Amino acid sequence: QLKPDYSYVYYFNEIKRYAEYHKEISPKYESIYNSSIKTLKEYIENAVDTCKPKKNEMIALTKILEDPEKIKGLEGHYEGKLHAYNTYMKEYQNCLINKSNKTMPQIRSLKYDINELLS
Repeated sequence: QLKPDYSYVYYFNEIKRYAEYHKEISPKYESIYNSSIKTLKEYIENAVDTCKPKKNEMIALTKILEDPEKIKGLEGHYEGKLHAYNTYMKEYQNCLINKSNKTMPQIRSLKYDINELLS
């Protein structure tokens, strides 16, 4: 779910490149970028890292559940592994959604400020 947030970070980086060619907005945008966008980008990267253990557990269980050789050894335990996978998937999604919900108001505010600057 944080992927949309990442796309906004790329958007802000592209606007920075655009602003470099337009000297009348460059200092203002540079100030917005340095004060807000850099910290937002760091927060998003840390948020993804915070959720990574849940993702790694989910990936490990996926490998077990998709491997026919490992499934043979799971007789009677397959349902438990599948339930654990679904649990990790929901936890991972909730982690990303919660982190994304924290960044969206800041992103909206930055988009508004940038649109005002460009218009």
